Amino acid sequence: MARGRGSGVIKLNESQAEQCAETLRNQWCVPQPAEWLEAQRYAVTPSDAETRAESVTAEFLLTRGDFAWIGYGFINCSGTDWVRPKEWDADYGGIALSPCSETSLGSGVFRRQYPNAVAEWNCHTAEGSISSSGRATDFEHGEPQA
Repeated sequence: MARGRGSGVIKLNESQAEQCAETLRNQWCVPQPAEWLEAQRYAVTPSDAETRAESVTAEFLLTRGDFAWIGYGFINCSGTDWVRPKEWDADYGGIALSPCSETSLGSGVFRRQYPNAVAEWNCHTAEGSISSSGRATDFEHGEPQA
């Protein structure tokens, strides 16, 4: 059974930075988050996919377990062809190297390393980012570069 709509930090704004940080510290950036025991569904709105694709994908990469997916759910049953962000097709290198962690105590910035990328969430700006690391990845096409 799939549960949830993601970690919930994407819905918090800058004024809720401490709530964001506490959620990540206590629920997601721990050795074995309870949510990882079940498949996770990260439901994204079409407007967020169009305007905040990197942030919603960073949240997904930061908090996902081994069995998780990101997308619209049943919203596409309406017959509308929604945008599919390039970030959803990029090669991040498979399984994360470890759960997320705070970059320094009390910073409110959290990071998770993948073989080909680093996902980061800044609770003070309520934004996420993804940067390449290790083997270069062409995020535009989701293909590793030689």
